[in-house]
Amino acid sequence: MPTLTALANLVSFGAVDRRRAATRAAAARLHAAAAAQADVELELFRTPAGVRFAVALTAPFRERFALELHAAARDGREASALQTLTLPGRADWWRWPLARDLAITDAASAEIVVTDLLAQAWTAAAGRGGSPAPVADSDRATYLSALALHAAAASAGVGYLARDEALALMAEPCLALTSLHRSWPSFGHALARGQRAFAEAELDSLVTGQIVRRLLADPRSPWVRVPWPSPTEPAGRTPDGVRRPALVA
Repeated sequence: MPTLTALANLVSFGAVDRRRAATRAAAARLHAAAAAQADVELELFRTPAGVRFAVALTAPFRERFALELHAAARDGREASALQTLTLPGRADWWRWPLARDLAITDAASAEIVVTDLLAQAWTAAAGRGGSPAPVADSDRATYLSALALHAAAASAGVGYLARDEALALMAEPCLALTSLHRSWPSFGHALARGQRAFAEAELDSLVTGQIVRRLLADPRSPWVRVPWPSPTEPAGRTPDGVRRPALVA
């Protein structure tokens, strides 16, 4: 029959084994996260300026779901996943919000949704009766164009679209937004105002407003690090200065 001392030793050894297992698991998670972040940093280095700008336009949607700026500040790094087609966090996490919020479940639905959002954006930007769009319609056009960009970029991030397919879809909303705005503050505030028309609750608008303010102020934000294209660039060109679909290059 085991003595009390033997039983105590068994309990102690079991606790030590559990701690060791937990330590090994934590180390494995940290190693995997560091490797994944290194891959994103390398992708950022290889990403053309025009693509970085186009993805940065989707930052409010990414930040709302993944808190990449918060993670970057915590880890003392750049918010790289707000400038690359690779999504912040695990890619499979994004399939659920894409399906819930945009009804995107595959390549075909992604293309349909992006095309529909762009059509709505152009209708809003055109205004009624061919007249210049009121401010509210310009705000809606901004939000819808940015949402189309996000839909295309995120669809590539989860594997529904190939990189070149996504970039081809992203070219038109990117051009629309650079024709509507001349700076990150102009774009960000218009997006926040335009989002209110689609918000299901006042809290949604408040959260979007907070995210926009942080993106404009945080030194790690792509809105601080990536310049807005010059207003002197020729019409019909992407931020890279070459004709569509230049984002594919």
